[in-house]
Amino acid sequence: MEKDYEVVYLDMLDGAEFEKLCARIFHKLGIGRVEDVPYVGDEGRDILIHLKEGGLVVVECKHHPRGLIGRPIIQKLHSAVISSGASKGILVTTGRFTAEAIEYAKKVSKHTPIELVDIIRLRDIADRAGIKLIYGSDQTTIYTICTSETTVILSKIQRLVGDFLSSPLPAPSVLDISPFMLRLRPVYLIGYDIHADFVTSVGVIHSIHEENKAYLLDGENGNPLDEKTATFVLRSGLSNSGLIPKSSYRIVRGSFNLDITTLKKIVKDHIAKKYTTTVGYRGRNNVWYTKVCTPGERDINIRNVKLVLLPVWHFAITALRKKYNLTLIENTKEMSIISTDLFTCRICNKAVSGGMLLCNECGNVTHRPKFLKRHGVVCKECGKTICINCAYFVRYLLIFRKYICGTCAKSLGNHAKRLKTKKHDKWSK
Repeated sequence: MEKDYEVVYLDMLDGAEFEKLCARIFHKLGIGRVEDVPYVGDEGRDILIHLKEGGLVVVECKHHPRGLIGRPIIQKLHSAVISSGASKGILVTTGRFTAEAIEYAKKVSKHTPIELVDIIRLRDIADRAGIKLIYGSDQTTIYTICTSETTVILSKIQRLVGDFLSSPLPAPSVLDISPFMLRLRPVYLIGYDIHADFVTSVGVIHSIHEENKAYLLDGENGNPLDEKTATFVLRSGLSNSGLIPKSSYRIVRGSFNLDITTLKKIVKDHIAKKYTTTVGYRGRNNVWYTKVCTPGERDINIRNVKLVLLPVWHFAITALRKKYNLTLIENTKEMSIISTDLFTCRICNKAVSGGMLLCNECGNVTHRPKFLKRHGVVCKECGKTICINCAYFVRYLLIFRKYICGTCAKSLGNHAKRLKTKKHDKWSK
C-alpha cells in the first residue's frame, strides 16, 4: 500500500515559493524550529533553523532547475553563517554544483561546515519528509524493491531451517524468529556507456565498446556495492518508494549523501578502474611491449542515475537459550542472506557444510554427527538431537561410547558420565 505523499511540481514554483517549500521540508523533518526570513533583504539567509540540541543553521535556497551553482554563492552563504554566529550553513538548489564550488565548500567546512544539497539530495530529503518532488515529466524520483509482508518472509526462513537435523521438535518450532528492524539502504543505480580505443604506432591494441551497462554504489559513502547485493538489485524490478510495507517494528532509513557532481566523478573513477587492463603487443621494431589501458573520463557517458531504497531485513532468532541474528534482502521471488550466525557451528565456530544439527537441550547449532567430528550427536536412547556440550555417555564393549541426552542419563544413574570436551562453547557466556 502506497503511503500518503504531498506532491509538489517544481516547475510551477518561483523563488519565494521554493523557499517556503524548503522551510516546510525542514519543519517536517523535525530537526528544530524553522524561521522563514523575509524574501527581500535576507542577505543570503533565506531560512534559519534553531536546532533542538542548540545552535543555529543558515539555509540559502536557489531555485535554478538544471542550472549550475558556482563558488560565489558558496562564499556569500559562508559570510552569512559567520555574521549570524551560526554553527552551520546549508545551500539548497534544484540544480547542481560546479566542481569548483564543491572544492571550496570542502575547504571552508574545516572551520565552518557548509552542506551542499543539490536536486538529487533534495529529492531524498523531501521524500523522508513525506513530500514527493516532480519536475517536468519525471514522475518517479525514488525507487524501492518490492518486498513481501513479514509473514511471507518468516515462512521462507522457516523453510530454510526445515532441513536442520532436530528431534524431537522440528527446527521451525524450536526457533523463535521475529523482525526487529527494516533498514532502507540507499543505493545509486547508474546507467552508463563506455567507448574507448587504445592506439599505438602499430594501430589499435585494445578496444572497449559497451552500452547500457549498470553500476551500483552505496548511497551513504559512495563505495561500490558488493557483487552479491548488486546482482540481487539488478535482478529485481524497481517500484515506487511509497510501496514500502507499513509495520509496527522499527524502520530506519539511510540518506543519499552525494551530490550529482561528486557522484558522477566517483562513479567514473570506479568504472575506469574496473575496465583498466594491461595489454601486450609487438612493436614495429619486433620488440614486445606492455601498456596499461585506462579509459578516460570522456570515454564514459553517464546515461542516468536512479535513487533506490533497498529494504534490508534484520531478524532476531532465539533457540531455547541461544540467540542468533539474520540479515537478508528479499524481492517477493527470491531471498538472499547478507549475514547470519545461524549456519556457524557453536562448538568450533566454523561454517557448517553438509547439514546442520539443532540441539534440543540448549539451542546450539552444530555440525551433524561424523566419525571424527562429533560436535552434535543423537541420543541413542530417545533420539533427541544434542550438542556435545549437553551430551552424556555410557561405555559398552570397554572402549566404545554411546552418547545420550541429559534426561536419559538420569534414568541410567551412575552408569552415565558427563562428556568432558576439549572444545568449549564460547557462545554460552
